[in-house]
Amino acid sequence: MIKDIENYTGRIQELEKEKDSALRQSETGRRELVQRADRIKQLQQHLEGAQNNIQHLEMQLSAYREDFDKERLQRENALETSSAIGKSLKELEGENTELRQELNRMTSQLQNMGVMEEDVVMPAHQPHHPHYSHNQPPSSASPA
Repeated sequence: MIKDIENYTGRIQELEKEKDSALRQSETGRRELVQRADRIKQLQQHLEGAQNNIQHLEMQLSAYREDFDKERLQRENALETSSAIGKSLKELEGENTELRQELNRMTSQLQNMGVMEEDVVMPAHQPHHPHYSHNQPPSSASPA
């Protein structure tokens, strides 16, 4: 019986050691769980911050896209305007060439008729001609 009591006492001591070990392990596990929970909270805060940054960047990107679209439209409009100006310029150059040819034909006809350039009196007001001014008659119209 004493032997049984000693066995029970030994078994109780072993169980107490196991209980102490289990308590230590559970305390360590509890601390680890608290640390993990804290880490999860930190990660959630980082995630929220990152989501806010993403939203901010998306708004900036949207604004940049709008600006880019406006600039692209302005470039397209400028290109169309430039093209229209170029066409008008070519038309004017064509008209200018035609007028010069006609002037040359008329000058030739006048010369064939015996009229000299000095005999032709030009009007005093020719704003588009660089040799004439508003106040001076053309030099070719002066009496010789």
